[in-house]
Amino acid sequence: MKNTITVYGLRFTVYSCFFLFSLTGNWKLETGNCLAQAYQMTQFYAAPVFLNPAFAGADACARLTTNYRMQWPSIPGGFRTYLLAFDHRLARQNSGIGFLFTNDKAGSGNLRATTFNAQYSYQLQLTRKWGFNAGFEAGYAQRNYDFNKFIFGDQIAYGTTTSVEQPLYDKVRYLDLSSGMLLYSDKSWIGFATHHLNQPNQALVSDQSHLPILYSVHGGMVIPITSKGTAGKVFAKHSITPAINYRAEKEFDQVDVGCYYSFTEAVENIWPGLEKELPKKGTKSYASFVAGVWYRGIPILKAYKTGYPNNDAFAFLLGMTIDRFKFGYSYDLTISGLAGYTAGAHELSICYQFCDPNATRKRKSAIPCPKF
Repeated sequence: MKNTITVYGLRFTVYSCFFLFSLTGNWKLETGNCLAQAYQMTQFYAAPVFLNPAFAGADACARLTTNYRMQWPSIPGGFRTYLLAFDHRLARQNSGIGFLFTNDKAGSGNLRATTFNAQYSYQLQLTRKWGFNAGFEAGYAQRNYDFNKFIFGDQIAYGTTTSVEQPLYDKVRYLDLSSGMLLYSDKSWIGFATHHLNQPNQALVSDQSHLPILYSVHGGMVIPITSKGTAGKVFAKHSITPAINYRAEKEFDQVDVGCYYSFTEAVENIWPGLEKELPKKGTKSYASFVAGVWYRGIPILKAYKTGYPNNDAFAFLLGMTIDRFKFGYSYDLTISGLAGYTAGAHELSICYQFCDPNATRKRKSAIPCPKF
């Protein structure tokens, strides 16, 4: 009986949080607590324009990317997030453009947050080794829900219809603005982004509930291990890439820190522009394999409150690139107080690159950050 009470007690908390805070605009969940949160991606470098609008057009090739995240699959009404993005470099204008569509579904009430975003970045070559990008994003957002699909505490406790009164409005629309910058060389990078600059009102019930500004600082470096060629025909390299992403929203913050191992092999006549380090132009076959481990949280330095440490998950990543296609899969192993209930999170990413044969001639530096 104790286990049953514990499980339903958790579900009661989850359902109550999904309803109350989805309507008022506050959105973060910990065991027994409701806080404020925006959705996140483990493979944030596989969704670069989602991370920072300064990444728009940053690659030598135009990119079409799609991402899917299923978070907490064992909890009814868990999170489902979809991303679709396209970005392209305008070399003659020293600029990049991007378009981003996001759809996030959460809770038993089918709460949806949908955004359409347009991005622009200006790209400046500072020196032979260092480049700088500044980006801006304007988005149109809508949040809506289905009241009839919500499950409330009194329904679970007493088996009756809910006493909660249905709100008058079931959707809200608003403009959302973001900006970012990126400094990079061929071996390292650091970026800074600010999301929700205008702090739009996203409340569905209360008069005012403004999205707080979300800050992100991210960076890393590529450390080559070995690199070799065989008579100019085959090129292989091994590298490790430590990276970090820090996010802060009001009093809440979190760090993703981890490391990738990458093995790349290319045979003579590969599509130019895919890898700056390739020995020859004109291409036939290209393959890259990536494995990574990440930790999310700030376990020692900061806790949300007494008894709720900032300790979220370990993430494990496998990725593969075959010619113009990139595929990635990651799994989040929950280590917070919800570990026994959520079943973690699964995430998939797919990217297709439209390569310009002259791309490497037009750009002196390529951003070395991971692709997953």
